[in-house]
Amino acid sequence: MTAGVWVRGLLQDHYRLDSRSVRFFTGGLNEPGLQERIRIAPAPGYRIEPIGAGETLSDLLRGGAIDAVIAPQPPACFGDPTVAVRRLFAQPDAEERAFFARTGIFPIMHLLAVRREVLARDPGLAAALFEAFTAARDCGYRQLDVMARAPSLPLMLPWLAAAIAQTRDAMGADPWPYGFSANRETLEALCRYSHQQGLSSRLIDPAEMFPQTLLQS
Repeated sequence: MTAGVWVRGLLQDHYRLDSRSVRFFTGGLNEPGLQERIRIAPAPGYRIEPIGAGETLSDLLRGGAIDAVIAPQPPACFGDPTVAVRRLFAQPDAEERAFFARTGIFPIMHLLAVRREVLARDPGLAAALFEAFTAARDCGYRQLDVMARAPSLPLMLPWLAAAIAQTRDAMGADPWPYGFSANRETLEALCRYSHQQGLSSRLIDPAEMFPQTLLQS
């Protein structure tokens, strides 16, 4: 899970939490039965164990069997007034803004992948896909600008326009930059975290993952 790689790496790099001092448990967040899709060989010093077949991370957190959860969504027990569970940071958005201002890193979660044999048959495919997805993103930017200037709210968010303005103030006019050079530092950090955590057998140069036609352009 990419989010887990980022969170472990950021906690170690910026909050001095050595992941090797943590005992990790894997499993379903709110539904039992989730198993690893691929075999994991963690780096020396990492302790990783699956939870029971009928258990969930949320229930273990609720009962105090584990201290914290790293997940892409809140556990079911979060928000229950009878359970003493809270976010790690009282103001996560402020923490994230400060982190971005300090590092310039906006964690990347997904990449578009194409098989090498497909690119060999059609060398122009990579550039065409890049242009298409960039055009789609720019269409989203235009829609966002319309929302920010709308005379009435297009979404049920009272401070929508203010949130758009605050994001642009913090991250500029292009908070979702596409292209290798604009994201090199972010990709280098992710590759480093993946290697540190034993998910990649060697430290990968991010440039290895992209077609030369795109790197050169």
